[in-house]
Amino acid sequence: MVIKNQQFLALNIDLILIIKSLNLVLPAFTALCILVFMDMLVVVINYSEGVNQTA
Repeated sequence: MVIKNQQFLALNIDLILIIKSLNLVLPAFTALCILVFMDMLVVVINYSEGVNQTA
């Protein structure tokens, strides 16, 4: 029973560490996604403008 409790505690610590690291990574990842999305949007807008000019 004691061993199980220790394993559960270790698992809890692992989960806490994972959640803490996610709290650090998630904002950066979200910012990166937004930047990539903005870049794609700019590319699409430029492409559509180019198509409009050639037509």
